Amino acid sequence: MLDFTKAAFRKLVEISLWINLIVYVVAGGVIGWNGGHDVGIGRELAALLCVIIGALVGMLTNILFGGFIATIIAIEENTKLK
Repeated sequence: MLDFTKAAFRKLVEISLWINLIVYVVAGGVIGWNGGHDVGIGRELAALLCVIIGALVGMLTNILFGGFIATIIAIEENTKLK
């Protein structure tokens, strides 16, 4: 049962990291589209640039939180009773 719980937790973490990345990319696109006419570069280019920035920020947060979760899983596996 513990192995099933561990596998389910890992899949849940994996799915949540992908959702996090998608949310950052979509938010970047929306922000760029709505703010593009204010900076004078056009909506399409501003949306594209903000999507790229959103993807980079999303990847950085995934690396940060994924690293924390991987550390927690590694600590749990190292302290397992034999």
